[in-house]
Amino acid sequence: MWRNTRLNNREYRDRRTVLKSLPQTVFIDTGNVCNLRCELCPSGLGKIDKKRLMSLEMFKRAAAALGPTARQIHLYNWGEPMLNSDIVEMCRIAARFPAKTYIATNLNVLKPGQAQGLARSGLDVLNVSVDGATQESYEAYRAGGVIEKVLANMREVVRAVRDCPGSRLKVRWQFLTSRKNQHEVEDARRIADDIGVKFKARRMRVGLEEFDEKSIFEAAEADDQWLPEAEELNRYKTEEAHEVCCQLWNTAVVNFDGSITPCCQIYKESQAFSDSFEDQFRRIWNGPSYVAAREMFATGEVSPRAAKLVCNPCRRLGNVL
Repeated sequence: MWRNTRLNNREYRDRRTVLKSLPQTVFIDTGNVCNLRCELCPSGLGKIDKKRLMSLEMFKRAAAALGPTARQIHLYNWGEPMLNSDIVEMCRIAARFPAKTYIATNLNVLKPGQAQGLARSGLDVLNVSVDGATQESYEAYRAGGVIEKVLANMREVVRAVRDCPGSRLKVRWQFLTSRKNQHEVEDARRIADDIGVKFKARRMRVGLEEFDEKSIFEAAEADDQWLPEAEELNRYKTEEAHEVCCQLWNTAVVNFDGSITPCCQIYKESQAFSDSFEDQFRRIWNGPSYVAAREMFATGEVSPRAAKLVCNPCRRLGNVL
């Protein structure tokens, strides 16, 4: 793993376009199906046409190909991972590799035995998205969610971890700060302390469904009603756009159907770099789309192939992560 990491970092610094290294960060989307209707999320907005849960077999293939060299494996992207009945087994499989493993969840769903299964699975981090300290502020964004249910489920997972000697699972409260909940940050922090989980207030990102159509400034203006007034809580008042997309060098996303996308922003099927997962992942990793996209950032020149890729408008609009 570390040998791959060092090589990958060097190839990124040198702006190599054909890589010997493999991705350090891997997202394996265990399903793009979600039980909530978050207003700024393509899934919640109904923008994703084909919604499915990933099969266990597909997960095994992706993990076997990318797990041995990865530093991080994230078992989610556009959906709610706890809806997949195989999620605990997927965590066990991912935990066999040296990588640190993560799940991000709204935790409105916790099936019988899942808390204990997660505690014993080898999963490293469970990030629970709870954007508020009251039902009113929480559901302003997490439409369809019930905060008391989430807090109860979080407590159950914490108990399961305490009852499982040797469990390495860390549970974290992730608070996405908006103008509608910014007044409850400290109340939420106190509840997190009472439950016994770490608390992290994060800055909201807007324009997720239109990142290839609107600049970050246009998105911030259109969705200004969501953005906190305090400068330190508003990423659009402090962050600068990146000039080079490092994800083309160090990240890969495997969608539920095995298609490959270069970053976690992409949700349209037509923008995938490969519509199927191959056992020889390097054929995709160093295929025409990846190489053309890397060349565009490395040289500033846009080839005919690169011009057709989603990376081109993302770069031009200043939306590079």
